[in-house]
Amino acid sequence: AGSDNLYSVTCTGNKEQSGGGVFNFKCNSKNGRGEVGDFNIDVSFLATDYNTYGIVYRCVKTDLLTEDNVFLIHRQLNPNVEEVNKILNPYELTLDKFISRKDATCTNK
Repeated sequence: AGSDNLYSVTCTGNKEQSGGGVFNFKCNSKNGRGEVGDFNIDVSFLATDYNTYGIVYRCVKTDLLTEDNVFLIHRQLNPNVEEVNKILNPYELTLDKFISRKDATCTNK
């Protein structure tokens, strides 16, 4: 039953297919229940220092919904809160609005 929730996602696309620093991807997903779906993902890199962090905006469009998220990606496994707040403050983002992935149970296939 657990493998029924495993999704396989394949995407194609690149920056040249879009403008304004947005990367467009056409994606297809399949899961263990045999459900398949096609959807688009737009990704913009809002900020990075090219060494330790990046702030990424993602918008996913399906036939049923549009979902957007902002991700803070960091090379340190557990960066300290002060450092993270220093990164977010110029963009008027606050850590309390983010969902932590610290205790996520994601597994690699």
